[in-house]
Amino acid sequence: MLISFTLGNFRSFNEPNLFSMLPVRCIKDEGNLQRCLIATSNKQYPALLKSAVIYGANASGKSNLLLGIKQMQEFVQNNFQQIKYAQKTVYNPFLFSQNPSEKPSLYEIQFLIDENVFRYGFEILHSCVLEEWLYKNEEELFFREKQEISLGDSFTEGKDKETQTREDALFLSVCVHLNGAISRTILEQFEKISVANFLSDSEIFGYSYLRNPDICAKLLPLVKLADAGILDFEHIETIKTVSSKNSSKNSSKNSSKNSGVQNTLGIRDEVEVSVSSYSYSAVYEIPKGDDDKRNLNIEELSSGTKKMLGLAYQMLRAVESNSIVIIDEIDIQLHPLLIEILLDFFHSHKSSQSQLIFTAHSTYPLRKKLLRRDQVWFVNKNIDLSSELVNFAEFKVPPEASYENDYLNGRYGGIPLVDLSEYD
Repeated sequence: MLISFTLGNFRSFNEPNLFSMLPVRCIKDEGNLQRCLIATSNKQYPALLKSAVIYGANASGKSNLLLGIKQMQEFVQNNFQQIKYAQKTVYNPFLFSQNPSEKPSLYEIQFLIDENVFRYGFEILHSCVLEEWLYKNEEELFFREKQEISLGDSFTEGKDKETQTREDALFLSVCVHLNGAISRTILEQFEKISVANFLSDSEIFGYSYLRNPDICAKLLPLVKLADAGILDFEHIETIKTVSSKNSSKNSSKNSSKNSGVQNTLGIRDEVEVSVSSYSYSAVYEIPKGDDDKRNLNIEELSSGTKKMLGLAYQMLRAVESNSIVIIDEIDIQLHPLLIEILLDFFHSHKSSQSQLIFTAHSTYPLRKKLLRRDQVWFVNKNIDLSSELVNFAEFKVPPEASYENDYLNGRYGGIPLVDLSEYD
């Protein structure tokens, strides 16, 4: 589970900013929202937040925070195989400061794994890792300063691997590649993060999950709230035979079997291959007609219905795998009531350790007080054009206050600064 994420000198974030999933204990007016908490067996952190929302004006930096999590995740997963990965993506500094190319980018993340707290992070300048660290319950497992790596007594999997790390590679990735148990555990936490940025459902998953009747049965009640006429989902498999080139010099046996032609000289032979493709449709009930059911291709559904289908699947997948789902602009193409339903669906899985982080412009969750105040974050844009995160719990708010009205009136920040008198 995610405890916190810190990001510095990345895109619009200049100074390090901390995003936390820790509940604020002093909050007393959210006692009816215990379902928004995940109980843990860790004495230091007995509970974590199940979800969090980030508000802010356009271009304030909301998406950059989510992108920072995604870039750290991909860097950890791909760094050992892709030499140029760091320079192209992870190092993307705040450009509105003096000498931006001389300041490193900072990434740090805390995970709760079983009863243990792991804190992992690194600083990177261009394609060089300047510092890297890993702590378990604040006990140092390793600390790296450029190519000098010191190991803690309990991090035996890193022994004799210090000299095998390139300046543009993460020591953690090296240890994972060489079968380090603790390093592999950290990598598995990153693999549990799913980030969806503005992508349609078909671009992310291709609807292949609709071939699973159990998943369809769980998604259907939610999707019917967006499109009441849907009865079910169906898929049709089409098998086509296509020709493929085979150019292997050692494939004489296979070539002879498939085409009757010996391929001892590496001559390209044509081999017939069967390829399956699927089409997906929603089944509708026709109230009055000879045929009481009709099929409509998934791609012909409304944008809102497809968005509801995609979000419902992402959340279902998260609650069943105890993973983290991160969604940018969750309210695009969705009615506010559907957002409430999705949040209720996600929070209702009390036994799951899944977490949801999302950005939104719709203030409906604030109006209905669907979330604890410590689940709400605002991103402000400073005078120097940098982004700054502020938690709602930092403000003194009376229980009877209207969260939505106060937010829209600018009390908490995170809104566009517009002077309408300019247009009189």
